[in-house]
Amino acid sequence: MQTQTQISEPQELIEVISSNLDAAEEQLGKTPSASSLTVILAHLDSAQTDLLRLAPTSFLHGALPNLVMQARKALAPDDLRLLRLEQLATVTQSVEYTEDDRQVIVASAVAVNEEDRRNRLRLESFRRIILATTGSLVILATIAGVLGSAYPSLFPVCFTSTVADRVQVACPTATSPLTSSIPDGSFGDVDEVTAQLADPINIVFLEFLGVLGAALSTAIAIKNLRGSGDPYNLSLALVLLKTATGALIALFGIILVNAGLVPGIEVLDTSSEIIAWALVLGYAQQLFTGVIDRRAASVLEEVDAVTRTA
Repeated sequence: MQTQTQISEPQELIEVISSNLDAAEEQLGKTPSASSLTVILAHLDSAQTDLLRLAPTSFLHGALPNLVMQARKALAPDDLRLLRLEQLATVTQSVEYTEDDRQVIVASAVAVNEEDRRNRLRLESFRRIILATTGSLVILATIAGVLGSAYPSLFPVCFTSTVADRVQVACPTATSPLTSSIPDGSFGDVDEVTAQLADPINIVFLEFLGVLGAALSTAIAIKNLRGSGDPYNLSLALVLLKTATGALIALFGIILVNAGLVPGIEVLDTSSEIIAWALVLGYAQQLFTGVIDRRAASVLEEVDAVTRTA
């Protein structure tokens, strides 16, 4: 790949520019990805730098206002390149730029594009972290679903409630009728009823409800997160994270409720109540992923703060 060049002959610069543009066009024919975008931008940056070396003064006068605006976002206020660039932007169009002036313009453009690439790399790194976390959560949810199907009684997601001397068992997919207790006060058939209602699909059903709840909160949260024109798909990565998180929170939230560890909730008496709470718990994943939403918005702002000068 051609990089920033020290070539000074116009014809040689034109050949290097053409080579970089051809390389960028070749990358466009490949499957769109973050890595291919990085390569394309590197080629375009190199071509742009050489074009600025060849461009007539009239073109530079027209390009400077936009370059100054981007340089103010990419460079420190006391950066000598920025200070000199601002001076050059005030020069009347009848004044020709010297070779030193061109070097300042080129150096400023390079700095802007380098800052843009660094921000994009941070965005890609953040996306990879989200996808890796999502993958881990999906694996955990899958394992829980498989174990729940193989051993229906493994996860305590069925609730027992009593009315006088009668007991009722409520699971996510079914609720038993009231069952009489035995004379000694214990409920002899509760375990049998629970085993019958412990359907292999209970765990998968709870996770599905968590996904539904998460989907609702995601629809509300994502509308506030602006999309990106680059192939990073950060919004999609966040959607996947939220749904995977919602599935697990719904499952383990119901288990915590059954264990009496959720203040204010004692027993869920019917399947309808279990379903409702699973949806609520899936929606509540926003309490955890909201922090990630804010970080994602911040990363996108950093990327867009410095737009490309090309």
